[in-house]
Amino acid sequence: MKIHRSLVLFLLIMTGSAKSQTVLLSVDRATDSLPTQWGPNLKKYSHTFFSAGLIASSGEAGGQIIVGPSTEFAFGLRDKYRVGKVYSLGWDISVNLRIFKLRQDAGKQLPDTLISDVSRMDYGSAILGVFQRFNVDPLRGNTLGKYLDTGVYGEWFYSIHYIRKDRMPDGSRLKQQFTKLPFTRSFSAGVFTRIGLNKISFYGRFRLTSLFLPSFQFPELPALTLGVEAAISR
Repeated sequence: MKIHRSLVLFLLIMTGSAKSQTVLLSVDRATDSLPTQWGPNLKKYSHTFFSAGLIASSGEAGGQIIVGPSTEFAFGLRDKYRVGKVYSLGWDISVNLRIFKLRQDAGKQLPDTLISDVSRMDYGSAILGVFQRFNVDPLRGNTLGKYLDTGVYGEWFYSIHYIRKDRMPDGSRLKQQFTKLPFTRSFSAGVFTRIGLNKISFYGRFRLTSLFLPSFQFPELPALTLGVEAAISR
């Protein structure tokens, strides 16, 4: 009987103590188990990217380039918003370096007729593009999958250099660099497309505007660039 009364007293004390305890952690499974909205195949996704390409044509007579050494490189950030299983919209911004190595022959006109050992035009730019994406594998899971992008872009040239290099008769080397060129434009625009397989894509970009002011009547530099791009997941 004494044991029974002691047990009842102990239970009453523990019950009162439990009622006075403070709740330190509370989990509401109705809200904490909601699916995330961020991911390669979810509502929102963003990632950085790096691309490298080649200027894909030789250009007009008088301003032809050397195909192969004429290249471009870019680094940027892309945002994508899924509209449906196969359709998304997005935008990207990047910084770009494009190098046009000019052919040195008797017909050279751009930007002068002087023949040098090396002559090139370097364009540093910031590019803003908007695009639409069509995925071809709607059951791909939470990955970028296989896709086709088409879009338009605008470009601002923050740096344009004309560089000329020559070997002098005494064996020394002379490098000349010209800036603030009076015949160049500060902006351009064009269209682009990408064919992607998850984190790797192949792109083509075509410029629709002239790089030079019409009053100078210079031959136009090539407008088509082809390259490869790698997405860097966040």
